[in-house]
Amino acid sequence: MKRFLLILLVPFFAIKGYGQVKAYQAELGENGEIITKSIVIDKASIPENPSKEYGQHEGWPKKFAANPTFKSMRGATIADIDMDGVDDIIFGIYNKLYAYKGTGELIWQKSLTGSAIYPPSVADLTNDGIPEIVQVTGGIPNNGRVYLIDNNGNDFSGWPLSFNNNWILCAPSLADMDADDKLEIIFNVRTLNQLHVVKTDGTSLNANWPVALGGTLAVTPSVGDINNDGSPEIVTAISSGTIFALNTNGTNIDGFPVVLTGKSFSYQSPMLVDYDGQGYLSITGATHGDAPEYFVRSYDGTYREGWPKPVADNSWTYFPPTVVKIPGEESHRIFMARPISDEPLPMLWAYSSQGNILDNYPITKAGGLEGFLSVADVDGNGSHDIIFGSNLMVEGQGFIHAYSLDGSTELAGFPLRPTGFTFMNGANLGDVNGDGLLDLVALSYESSAQPTDSTYINVYNLNVSMEQANVLFGTYKGSNTRDGLIHVNEPTPPDSVLVQWIQNYDSNLYTAVDVWCNDEKLISGFNFQSASPWMKLPVDETLNISFTEPLSTNTSNAFLSKSVTLQAENQYYFILNAIDWEPGSEEATDMLVFEHVRDTSLVTGQLDLAFLHAAANTPDYIVEYVQNSNIVALIDPFTFGSLSDYFATEPEVASINVNHTDGSFYKYYEMPDLTSFASKAALLIYSGTLNYKSQKDENDYLYPNFHLVPPAGGMFIDIPLLINSIGDNNSSQQKLSIYPNPATQNIRVIVPEGIDKEANLMISDFSGRLVLSSKLTPGNSEIHVTVAGLSKGSYLVKLITNQSIYFQKLVIQ
Repeated sequence: MKRFLLILLVPFFAIKGYGQVKAYQAELGENGEIITKSIVIDKASIPENPSKEYGQHEGWPKKFAANPTFKSMRGATIADIDMDGVDDIIFGIYNKLYAYKGTGELIWQKSLTGSAIYPPSVADLTNDGIPEIVQVTGGIPNNGRVYLIDNNGNDFSGWPLSFNNNWILCAPSLADMDADDKLEIIFNVRTLNQLHVVKTDGTSLNANWPVALGGTLAVTPSVGDINNDGSPEIVTAISSGTIFALNTNGTNIDGFPVVLTGKSFSYQSPMLVDYDGQGYLSITGATHGDAPEYFVRSYDGTYREGWPKPVADNSWTYFPPTVVKIPGEESHRIFMARPISDEPLPMLWAYSSQGNILDNYPITKAGGLEGFLSVADVDGNGSHDIIFGSNLMVEGQGFIHAYSLDGSTELAGFPLRPTGFTFMNGANLGDVNGDGLLDLVALSYESSAQPTDSTYINVYNLNVSMEQANVLFGTYKGSNTRDGLIHVNEPTPPDSVLVQWIQNYDSNLYTAVDVWCNDEKLISGFNFQSASPWMKLPVDETLNISFTEPLSTNTSNAFLSKSVTLQAENQYYFILNAIDWEPGSEEATDMLVFEHVRDTSLVTGQLDLAFLHAAANTPDYIVEYVQNSNIVALIDPFTFGSLSDYFATEPEVASINVNHTDGSFYKYYEMPDLTSFASKAALLIYSGTLNYKSQKDENDYLYPNFHLVPPAGGMFIDIPLLINSIGDNNSSQQKLSIYPNPATQNIRVIVPEGIDKEANLMISDFSGRLVLSSKLTPGNSEIHVTVAGLSKGSYLVKLITNQSIYFQKLVIQ
């Protein structure tokens, strides 16, 4: 990990020069030690005092003794280790590991052998619903250990592990390598140059481990099924410039190892991303050396089209890339950075997955970046932002910057100025005090190479809700497992979907309808303008659907039949396809989803609508919502896979005009009376009419309606709605407070004031299926629920009392 140190000689009188101040720049030495040098920086290069101040929470910052040589890097860890429903702050500094509540209360601390340089990795390794902590140590003199610690701070039996005291390099990765629903620990041992995969009992994964890789292991390993063979691979690299992709038996898959010339690795831990949605993962990373580059390589080791990109000025960089998928965008965004000094120069780049530089990038400013970069909406304006540290310290303070996602400007209130350097660290994001608001945790340190050096943990309140912040990347490598995998949140298309029939809205002839499927009677007699019971029907299979319709008393019963294929069209929504009804005309299934989004809408007699663009490879949509021949809502263009803006409407018969932005396509739909959807179902996503008109006779058209919902576990797209129509007069408009939200392990539901007796809590998925329930204990004001067993996705939480019903959305990450 050798890095050449450029000595900058600055005449003393320059410090006294007009408009200049003394500053310090940090970099890493050959063994990972912090080296600082004095520089002079123009005041104009330092951002002015922020117009909006972000303060730290009471009890923060906290100050801790630092190792004089090896400083903590890659930040802290935010996780709920005491299982009270609120995230805690866990971090290693020098020879101690600490766990604090966001309120500043110490949970526990423990002494370590060796120096904790990287943050702990945290997850439920044993699949018992309780998180564990893995901390590794190293430094000089060698005293490396691997600790496996329970959530109370106690070592597991047989731990810590030592490998002749050798330094354990970088952070441990946690991943299930043998499909037993338990996580293994993957880590690097220096000097022995070994990669280990170890179970929680301390034994190796199998007889093939550890694997010696012939050089210093230089990055935190990443884990994912890169070649889509159903088994995970470990992607790592050694400092001399070789990339490995090892299967569970410790052998390289086809295309690996990749031996590079003029390129080296140190600290730039790679990310694994499925850019094409085909199940194959690409390796995204950076190198230093004689010809440093930013790269994206395919699962076979070759460069993807559009890559690599040379680092400007052949600059070395230790930056670990950040990759995110912004909601509503088709391409991932890839962020890469480099270190610079006091002169404003390009330092931060944003690329599409195809390698195209994005508008307003690179960002040019003084001070470079080699810590991790986070992505969230930190100012609550509806657009994501990027948050990152710096390699500069000016007047004793470092920097936490925040720029708008488009790279055009720094946000009001930034940069934050914690004491000491933020070099090689960044912004950990989460809610650490349970108030539902986003907090920013930043590790900073003094670096004089003296025993008096201190490390600081800073906790800022950003005053934006966690839901609004929508954190996409908020810790080193994007996850507390440090596996580097950008997880695909969308579920595999299901084998079946739940279907609800809603009878013809405009025919007063019908009194009841029977529904048959392939000669099996599914539903017996449901009334017009009402919703049927749920049915579970297979997807991708042609079904013969028949209706028995008892008409008026002077008309005999009639059979109508059609063939229909229910298909999971994409990862998010289930769309009805291939309609064929005789007699009548067919229109291609395309899109049309609307939702009831606010319980208050029904109180005022209105509903909220939104439309889904579900036709792949077609231009953007423009929707005209027509009532009484007047356009009452014109919805701006929206892209495939996304929902349109919401708008409120009276529950009346309406028409929908759908145009493509290129003018090539026009469609006309007629909607049913929306009051027919105002049932008591907990959470519904409707598909409107079936995108066809069916003519029964010369003057009578039928508009049957389907209701399609995802399978148990819900959808993984984050929709800003969850509540469908609550029509009772005693239904409360107040929503529950749930912390944390999004959640991973446990939640804490705050019961509204005035409720001190019986109350039932129910958690339902998108299908309306009850997945968890609990009760309020009399005298308590909170309900604690473990949600670790729920699939990732969105859920509806409902609290029912004798007087009111309360609702809130819950997102499981």
